[in-house]
Amino acid sequence: MQKIKTMAVLFGAIFLAGCSISGSGISTGSASSVWKSADGGKTWEAKSKVDEKTRIPMVDVLSFAFNANDSKNLFVGTKDGVLLQTTDGGETWKKMNFQSPKIYGLDLDPNDGKIVYASGVWNKRGKIFKSLDGGTVWKEIFTFPAEGPLVVNLIIDKKSSNIIYISTSDNQVLKSYDAGESWQNILNAQGPIDKIVIDKKNSNLIYLMGLNGDISRSRDAGKTFEDISKNIKNEEGISVIEVDPSNENWIYAGGRTGLLLSKDAGDTWQEFTSTFNNSKNYPIKAIAINPNNSNEIVYGATLALYRSIDGGNNWTTSQFDGEQFIRVLRYNPLNSSEIFVGFSK
Repeated sequence: MQKIKTMAVLFGAIFLAGCSISGSGISTGSASSVWKSADGGKTWEAKSKVDEKTRIPMVDVLSFAFNANDSKNLFVGTKDGVLLQTTDGGETWKKMNFQSPKIYGLDLDPNDGKIVYASGVWNKRGKIFKSLDGGTVWKEIFTFPAEGPLVVNLIIDKKSSNIIYISTSDNQVLKSYDAGESWQNILNAQGPIDKIVIDKKNSNLIYLMGLNGDISRSRDAGKTFEDISKNIKNEEGISVIEVDPSNENWIYAGGRTGLLLSKDAGDTWQEFTSTFNNSKNYPIKAIAINPNNSNEIVYGATLALYRSIDGGNNWTTSQFDGEQFIRVLRYNPLNSSEIFVGFSK
């Protein structure tokens, strides 16, 4: 009862249609920007240790990247340019040889976990760097010609690791067919693209989400795009999208409008859970779906996580304390009992 009461203080009255919610796994106290659950989201533990005497200071987490061949290997990109790596599942961390801030884009080659791509800023210019040795030596593979624009998203096609997509703060979407050696502009959008996601089963199916909540779709690997925002009642309330790892054409969207699901690549949407009565002030910012079980869904809003194991009919909650808010939420693709959450201001 105390756990539910704590949530009510933070969010006000909760209105749920056809589903129930209960408190569990509340985490308080320890200051950390990275937290981990080893039991599918039931309980959470702060992960900030470098060694027995040293802890990572609070950082603004912008991105996670998992090694597809090593369940214990994870990279974390931050706003201040600290690139962290763990080789023991988050028990200890080390700072990588990387000095570029604003690591919004971060990904690992799905076939070779030593090949790392990271975006950043150097001499006030947005750039992308590539490492072939797990983050020790870096090579610049992309740069803007002038100060200002940033790379805000970077994602590798997991079915074809030479194909990389990036989005920029000056409204461009670029594609590389040769592992970052050269780039091609495939879209000049109406505004910055905040998120790129690729369908896990069909890599020709790509979604883009703009900062204003609009969503575009490509069925031909970026040759053409169509606006599917009109299919959502209030697309301006969308702040995050995510694809289901197990089902082709399934895409989730969240924000001030609540949590939505489309099973036909964005043509139609269903709201399978209602949101808080004041969700405009506390929108959903992160969504993750269990890679082995589509009925297990986790989403984050401000300082709370919500977890369902029955496709959204019932939810449990985890409360975090601190000055940072939930920004990134990811299941470990090789160990679906592990979930990582990153916080930033």
